[in-house]
Amino acid sequence: MAINTELPCTVFEGESIFELSIKICQSMKYQLQDEMKLYGPASILFPLRTARETFELDAVQHREQIIWCQGFSDQQIGRASCRERVYGE
Repeated sequence: MAINTELPCTVFEGESIFELSIKICQSMKYQLQDEMKLYGPASILFPLRTARETFELDAVQHREQIIWCQGFSDQQIGRASCRERVYGE
């Protein structure tokens, strides 16, 4: 069996990169379910950042997604701050 040695940026070219980033954004609601406990919010930071950086490759066309990602990140930072104040975490 041959091993694919291409870098991820060469495997996913063009629109498919943006489609994957959109799927990352669509998974945020799932990750923040109460059942996910701390794992959900903790697991979204890197993928969300990656999605935003991908959208910034074509910022004109993906302006709405960039704004959404930034707002979502700000919201999660606000949640964490509230938790720290309430629970001392």
